[in-house]
Amino acid sequence: MRFGTRFRVALCVVAGVPATHCNTTERVGGSADAATASPVPPRDDASAAGEAGPVVVIEATSGWTAVIDGNSCTHVAVRPSCANGLCRIPPGCFVQGSPDDEQGRGENAEPLAPVTLTRAFDIGETEVTVEQWLKFSSNLPNNRAGAKPGFTSMEATCPVTHTTWFEALAYLNHLSTTSVPPLPACYQLAGCTGEVGRGFACTVVKLTAPSIYECAGFRLPTYAEWEYAARAGSRTAVYSGNLVRISRPGEVIYDPNLDAIAWYAWNSGNTTHPVRMKLPNAWGLFDTIGNVYEWVNDRYRSHFPTGPQTDPSPTIEADVSTPRSSRGGAFFSWSTAARAANASGPPSTAVVPDGFRIARTIQ
Repeated sequence: MRFGTRFRVALCVVAGVPATHCNTTERVGGSADAATASPVPPRDDASAAGEAGPVVVIEATSGWTAVIDGNSCTHVAVRPSCANGLCRIPPGCFVQGSPDDEQGRGENAEPLAPVTLTRAFDIGETEVTVEQWLKFSSNLPNNRAGAKPGFTSMEATCPVTHTTWFEALAYLNHLSTTSVPPLPACYQLAGCTGEVGRGFACTVVKLTAPSIYECAGFRLPTYAEWEYAARAGSRTAVYSGNLVRISRPGEVIYDPNLDAIAWYAWNSGNTTHPVRMKLPNAWGLFDTIGNVYEWVNDRYRSHFPTGPQTDPSPTIEADVSTPRSSRGGAFFSWSTAARAANASGPPSTAVVPDGFRIARTIQ
């Protein structure tokens, strides 16, 4: 269901357009939503090249109001405002989670809840790329020990992968302190071992500000900020609409709404792809769904609180060895694992194909 006055952000997509790929490792994904369409068998690049897929229109809203268990939530108008690789997201309310009938939902992990974010923030238009990472460290995590042999591409415009959560924080601190003018680093890292890009991990992470929302430097988005940004006013399984129903978890089928916006198991050829090749959402963000999972600031939770929340998860808990949340699905995910409400929970030190995108509070 869509709300409010809508306008067109982008028009059509060619399914399966071949590209210069960069490869990463496999990981088992999670789980989607209902719609009706006829599954299309997978095709190789040769048969897909140049064959036009269905027209998919990404639409934004002029604002809507929802009532969840008696609690009202009014979403702001969604319009893209992007410059220099960052998109501005205004403060506002959104409905986090998924409805009971969304296929693949986590019963306890995705309760519908109105969430209010009181501060505007900038977020990366794309995931951090190999080219951007190499300005920070010559150790490319894509090539690290533990990555699947042969999956070692250094394609500049592909997302960086196989970062630990701590490596993402180190990158963000570096980005802050080397900005012009310099910004304060958001994270204090201590008890660290290993080289960045080769399994860097820490035993202590503290914020340099009273809350993550108050730090002026670059940081990871919170769980709530990520979903607010990824949904871009939508309340469907992904921002392009609902998904084709699959008959069992792990089934890989053609889904026109997902194919238009994401690299996932059906169309990826088991590789990551350069950023900006699929339709962005209505805020102007690319690849929030598919390509690589994205680390967020929060620890992983199997149960979420119900009821209204305001600026949730403002701090980092003392035990940072616990699994962290990553969002958005990846190139190997089946459709239900790529839903906006879904989350994965790998260990913070895990060598898995996770990347990230940058965020910064607007002071």
